[in-house]
Amino acid sequence: MLKNIAVITGGYSAEKIVSDKSAETVMATIDRSKFTPYLIHLEKDKWYSIQEEQEILINKNDFSLSLNGLSLSFDAAFISLHGTPAEDGHLPSYFELIGLPYTSSPPLASHITFDKGITIALAKSYNYTTAKSIEIDQSKKDTAFEKAQALKFPVFVKPCHAGSSFGVSKVLNIEDLDAALNTAFLHSSNCLIEEEIKGVEVTCGTYIEKGSIKTLPITEVVAHNDFFDFDAKYHGKADEITPARISEEQALLITETSRRIYLDFKLKGICRIDYILSNGKAYLIEINTVPGLTNESFIPQQVRAAGIELKDFFNLLIEEII
Repeated sequence: MLKNIAVITGGYSAEKIVSDKSAETVMATIDRSKFTPYLIHLEKDKWYSIQEEQEILINKNDFSLSLNGLSLSFDAAFISLHGTPAEDGHLPSYFELIGLPYTSSPPLASHITFDKGITIALAKSYNYTTAKSIEIDQSKKDTAFEKAQALKFPVFVKPCHAGSSFGVSKVLNIEDLDAALNTAFLHSSNCLIEEEIKGVEVTCGTYIEKGSIKTLPITEVVAHNDFFDFDAKYHGKADEITPARISEEQALLITETSRRIYLDFKLKGICRIDYILSNGKAYLIEINTVPGLTNESFIPQQVRAAGIELKDFFNLLIEEII
């Protein structure tokens, strides 16, 4: 019998528009000779699926659907929801409680990596290379200017709890810091102020297959804008080169670092880890436990560069958990 797969989309953040596009890719690509996918929308006031033009609510007691008077349960959940409540660990916690397998990292790993400040602090404790940074809580915004004196400008101001570059600003001098903080605080109650590292931006898809941590071909990112913002990511204003134009030594550094991070942070499923290569070091930018799967996203590009059909890669992710 075909396995029923819940393809999760929606969410409670600005990243909903990206989640919907990622879910479209999954629904269009998933192997229907093995799986029957159901698109599940998560909104704050309701969880539902549209079947035969009818909106059917999810039973949150067991994450089931009632179709034609019968209860339909799922064999696994394919998480393509970026931001809250999936990428921050809340949905994985729920799935753990009801015993439903899912294609992403466990609750604690998701929660940690969703918070940029905690990610960088933990990475430092594991001796990974990171840019010099400070974290600012919105309630203590008045301390930001004094603390920022210790940083070398330009800096990046990033909301700690947002993805897809929402709320991120590049700040050339301290006089412009206030506006950037206000933008970041629209998306998160705390933010990271991080020194700019000049170098080559790269990203590496990392996953597990039969107990072995593997990496996909590395992508080099050359933004047409000042940095790799939302416009660059989703409106084609960047050159994304896979495999990256880096040396074998640099590629080895990125793949080995990615495998270690995957292990140290106790990640699962497909993750994407971003870096700046500079002066022989790999500066960790962030860890994405639910990376984008849109046509413009890195992971599908890297999968194709590896000579793998995206359908087969999705099969691998699902079969790893069921």
